[in-house]
Amino acid sequence: MCFYIAEFTFLNFSGILSVVFLGLFMSAYGKTKIYSESEHAVHTIWSFAQYICQTLIFIFSGIIIALEIIQENSTIQVSDWIKLFLFYVIMIFSRYITILSLYPLLQKFGFGISKVDIYALTWTGLRGVIGLTLALMVMVDSNIQDNRFKQITMLYMAGIASLTLIINGNTCGFAFRYLKLIQIPHIRKRIFQNSIKELIISCIEKEKELKVNTFLYLAEWNKVENISGITQFKTDIEQNKDSHKSSYTGFNDIDILTEIRFKLLRNLKRLSWEHYDKSQTSEQAAHLLEDGINMQLESTKKPLQIWDLIYINFVNLKLIKFMFAIKDVMFIGKLAKKYLTHHLAFIYEVSTSFIIIANQIKEVQKELPLRKDFLNEVSQELQLNIDRAEKYILELQNNFSEVIKAIHTKRAAFNLIQHQKKFLQKYKKNGYIDNEDFDNVCKRIDQKQNVLQNMSFEWSIPTFQQFILQFPIFSSLTSEQLNKLTSSQQTLTMQHEQELYNKYKPVQSIYIITSGSVIDKLTPEFSLNIGIGGFLNFANCTRNNNEENSFSTAITQIDSSFICLPLGVVRSIMMQNKVFQQKIFLRSIIYFVKIFDQKAGPLKNMEENNLNEYCQKSQFYMLMVNQFISLNYGGYVIKGEIEVINNLEKSKLNRFSDFTYIQPGIKQYKVVKETLLLRFDVEYTVSNSLQIEQTYDKKYKDSFSDKYSGNKRNYSIELQNY
Repeated sequence: MCFYIAEFTFLNFSGILSVVFLGLFMSAYGKTKIYSESEHAVHTIWSFAQYICQTLIFIFSGIIIALEIIQENSTIQVSDWIKLFLFYVIMIFSRYITILSLYPLLQKFGFGISKVDIYALTWTGLRGVIGLTLALMVMVDSNIQDNRFKQITMLYMAGIASLTLIINGNTCGFAFRYLKLIQIPHIRKRIFQNSIKELIISCIEKEKELKVNTFLYLAEWNKVENISGITQFKTDIEQNKDSHKSSYTGFNDIDILTEIRFKLLRNLKRLSWEHYDKSQTSEQAAHLLEDGINMQLESTKKPLQIWDLIYINFVNLKLIKFMFAIKDVMFIGKLAKKYLTHHLAFIYEVSTSFIIIANQIKEVQKELPLRKDFLNEVSQELQLNIDRAEKYILELQNNFSEVIKAIHTKRAAFNLIQHQKKFLQKYKKNGYIDNEDFDNVCKRIDQKQNVLQNMSFEWSIPTFQQFILQFPIFSSLTSEQLNKLTSSQQTLTMQHEQELYNKYKPVQSIYIITSGSVIDKLTPEFSLNIGIGGFLNFANCTRNNNEENSFSTAITQIDSSFICLPLGVVRSIMMQNKVFQQKIFLRSIIYFVKIFDQKAGPLKNMEENNLNEYCQKSQFYMLMVNQFISLNYGGYVIKGEIEVINNLEKSKLNRFSDFTYIQPGIKQYKVVKETLLLRFDVEYTVSNSLQIEQTYDKKYKDSFSDKYSGNKRNYSIELQNY
């Protein structure tokens, strides 16, 4: 359709170039409209169609050259062939001059290029299908009567295409190697070698299991190793053993930092799509995050600037403020309001998703087997990106506080709709529902999603009554308890960088932020940025009395307003309402595991939202003295004390007190003091996307013989000794 309208209507544009620009547009915007589940199929089909079209074009070009140019009545002369080679040289030189003249701009914008890249871009610019197609259109155009012009056009275009494919195409690899553009970092080669060691170790363990299999007694294990390639892997390790005795001491700081950034970014990219698979973010947001990470992967030798690469895709704040200013104007105001709700919701989704996955990666990255100073440097780079993203979120909340409630509502509804789709796809895959039922339900869900996209939301700053009635944590309160909170609430206004409470002083209230933002410092290394609608802080409600010090220190980042609820009133309601008490303790877990991190086990590495979700998959217990409980999937002691009982000897083995994580296991525990405890229903596991690529696991340490282990040190120890 694009080709036809451009070529055969009054527009008189080039159909080929029109299709090219359509492809550029689709790559920038249309691709994000394709469901990720269908993207592979679409790519496969169109790649095959592209291959067929390109093949036909080259075949037609060859036929026409044979029929029209290489014949007795051809107008092509020897001088034309000489000019062809001359034009080829001129084309290469012209391309070099063009790129060189644009170098200052190309160096600063987009991915950025170096001087070496100029030569690569000059040499690798192959000519082909588009030029040949245009030449073919000239050959068959009946309006062009000059046969000499047709033949010379086809000769030069086909000749240039052939020369670039034959000369440039076949020498690109050599050119890249000569320019040293294709280099595998030495540290990555070393890590790869140790990965092969781990592969051998794992295969040795698997071979031991197979040897005791009663159905495989007659297997020739030497032959099995040869067929499976294990013998070859062992030979390769033996050959490389001597060259790697010197550990990792030969690598400079840049190599180490580059490799850490590379692994971090690759895990970030996987995690962004894992978030999409869990219906925690949209496909468009995942694509945008991936694009920003891909751009950062092009420059891993420089400090991380992921947030800046994501931010450039957002509309300027000045334009957003302008749209906000005209939201009440007749006619255009409705459109501006709809646009703002949609765009700000998308920005909010991308920004918060980045903050979540970056925090997750930052915690797990600490486990990489490298020197801590290198890890800390990259971690600080990532933290600067997180801080900028959080600052941007707070700017949105403070500048557009009326729309934040609508954004939260829209995003929550979108996540539920996406979850419905994922759930149905899973059930269809397992055969629980047939295709027809699946399609019918999906149509209804898609209609709901379309309605959500075009839905208008009321813009307003939540009142105290709305906080109380709408927030899930207050949903279990009776009318009398709600009235008690309402009658005791007070308002407070504080200026920029004022201290709301201090961890070394008693605190008298909890606070709901109605405007502004606060940073709540739990430890010198960890703090929470809390904006409109946030609570400060539920952990203080778990103290026994008003004389105890606060868990943290809260400081306003800008001028802020609060609703204050007396701690005494909240605690009295907690004593009356056990469900409310349970919710308070669950919302306080982030404070417990970060402040008492030495006793928090793996929970200390979890990002706040993931920790809250994990704790939701748990049972809350209030246990009395001498009660017994089992913790097959682990648990967390909030208050009190329990001990492990040996069923055989009935003797005390170990005790767990306040703020302590308990490892999973088939053990029986006895309550020593009255205890508040979380019993997890799901065992804690690190997400596959967060598994750092460590090799040579300790459990295999003794399995690898001296012949293949060299100096008996795994690569993680070698890196730590660097």
